[in-house]
Amino acid sequence: MIMMRWALGGLAAAAIAMAVSALPSRADDVTASNVVEHYQKLLDQGAAKLRYAEEKHGYLPDLLRAFRIPRESQLLVFSASSLQFDKINQRTPRALYYQDDIAIGAVQGGNLIEIVVTDKNSGVAFYTLDAAKSDKPRFARRTTECVTCHGFASGWAPGLMVASYSTGPGGKLLNLDPYNLFHLTDDRTPFEDRYGGWYVTGQTGSMRHRGNVTITPEDPVTIPPGGTNITDLGDRIAKSDYLEPGSDIVSLLTLEHQAGFVNLVTRINAQYRSLDPKVAMPRRATGADIDVSIDELVSYMTFVKEVPLPSPVVGTTGFAKIFAEQGAEDSKGRSLRQFDLRTRLFRYPLSYMIHSQAFDILNPAARDRVWRRLYDSLSGRPAGAAAINIAAATRTGLPDYWKPVPE
Repeated sequence: MIMMRWALGGLAAAAIAMAVSALPSRADDVTASNVVEHYQKLLDQGAAKLRYAEEKHGYLPDLLRAFRIPRESQLLVFSASSLQFDKINQRTPRALYYQDDIAIGAVQGGNLIEIVVTDKNSGVAFYTLDAAKSDKPRFARRTTECVTCHGFASGWAPGLMVASYSTGPGGKLLNLDPYNLFHLTDDRTPFEDRYGGWYVTGQTGSMRHRGNVTITPEDPVTIPPGGTNITDLGDRIAKSDYLEPGSDIVSLLTLEHQAGFVNLVTRINAQYRSLDPKVAMPRRATGADIDVSIDELVSYMTFVKEVPLPSPVVGTTGFAKIFAEQGAEDSKGRSLRQFDLRTRLFRYPLSYMIHSQAFDILNPAARDRVWRRLYDSLSGRPAGAAAINIAAATRTGLPDYWKPVPE
């Protein structure tokens, strides 16, 4: 969910959020810090045009086209946990779409389209676009109202927030602890603690999660049955109001991995910035802080603590096929974007995010350490040699020691 805010019993509280990353290519404009700034320059120069769909979706379809975001990535969130919370509920969930370095959120009848993007200066940046038709559409950069929530993503810097909440009728968030508002999840989180407030469509077998159901306010702890293996939302939403009819489990699993990765990178970058006494920071990192963060990032990128899938999963859109086809392949036709979906999310134990701008902006000293640790971690692991060789064949800028190994 992107840039969220809500009120809790009269106490104004910054709420959850969730955002992602995306975009397979870089902006050519070196003066722009992210692809949104680059695209705005193209709009201003008349070199690009953002078309408005008159029927239902406004600028959304053309935004997805402009930023190369597949509509099949669509995820639906029915918890009222957005900047536009008053328009979100079980019948009108917020829709999210993403790629590696950008994510877009749209609300039925909303006034704004919400955007979060990888930024080479700030790590992530937040924007909104007025949903009303305009002769000169303009992305407005947002700061305080977004950072208030997203600043909790890593404890060091704003990031991406995938959160799970007990959600009652009308999208209301229940059982909230004002001292622990953000129930963030990633691929290390047990499934039974994930997806509260989300629609989840697909064949998920024996997986138990908190999606698709609303919680009784009188008993905000007990999760009612019937929320798993949902393949059609026709009795819950007006499917024609959305670009896709569902909220694909494979897309959701992928989003979680991306969000966790981005937050670890933004944490490390903030910790390195804090070492400069000339940079104003709320606290200073120690060498031990950075060591712990790098250890965690390497572990995360090699899926050491990934929670295994309890049974095979199958999505309800073409997301899995489209996502895998975007991967750079080695001579054997292998890529880091190929899914497993039987016992784990991906086939090879190295994150495809090594190809993202989010990885490129990692502090150079940290990146050197991460490359070394990744190589050492993968050596000798099942499928580790394949991952090393795929990276060697598809990723530029690798250190000299990163050479193909026997499989």
